[in-house]
Amino acid sequence: MKKALYTFTLASLASLASCSSPAEEGRDTTEVREDQAQETAEDMEDAAEDADTSAVIE
Repeated sequence: MKKALYTFTLASLASLASCSSPAEEGRDTTEVREDQAQETAEDMEDAAEDADTSAVIE
C-alpha cells in the first residue's frame, strides 16, 4: 500500500510541477503587450510621415 501511495504522490507532484505558474503567464502577456505597443508606435510614426501635407504648389 505504501508503494502505491508513494507512486501516486510522485505522479501528482510531477503533474503539478509541469503546470505554468501565473507569474510565467503574466510575463508572457507583458512581452506580447510590449511588442504590440512598439508596433503601434511604429505605425503611428509611419502615419505621421505619410500625413505630411506640406505640398509644393507650382
